[in-house]
Amino acid sequence: MSSSTRIVYVEGAPRDRGFSYGSSAKDLIHKNIEIYRVLYRRFAGLEWDNVKAEAEGWIPIIRKYDGEIMDEIEGIAAGAECSVEEIVALNARYEFSITTLSRRNRRECTAFAVTPDSSLIDETILGQNWDFRSRFRETCLILGVRQEGEKPDVLMHLEAGTVGHKGLNSSGLRLCINALHSDRDRV
Repeated sequence: MSSSTRIVYVEGAPRDRGFSYGSSAKDLIHKNIEIYRVLYRRFAGLEWDNVKAEAEGWIPIIRKYDGEIMDEIEGIAAGAECSVEEIVALNARYEFSITTLSRRNRRECTAFAVTPDSSLIDETILGQNWDFRSRFRETCLILGVRQEGEKPDVLMHLEAGTVGHKGLNSSGLRLCINALHSDRDRV
């Protein structure tokens, strides 16, 4: 395992940002795809072709929700020289996990927040670890995104190939993520 985390900076239109990101993290993205290929076969009995077929059905949903996200995903795939469906599958890990993985295999992360009135420095303190599975340490990176127009710039820690994760933006928004599973989860 590498002792340092790769840092990638991208800018421009969504597809251009995606291509730059995919090109810069191509090796990590391919390693991440391989980890998920094994994960879904071992814990859910799914072959990667079935995962990609399922992911293909989500493409129009993502595009309808936010076309720029889909443009970025397509750029990542082109830059990393992999399929769009593989990048969608990486980004839909949660949706796959609630429909395919047993509860015993759902290991997720921990986040915390301390409000100013409870902190010694009178500031909000926010933190999160990333302990989903140790093998993903090798495929995580820091991504800095300079967006066009009035959109805030973003700095995040994420798994290679994903378009959004924990981090912060230049408008002051900080984001932690947790998967809280319920027997009422639906896709």
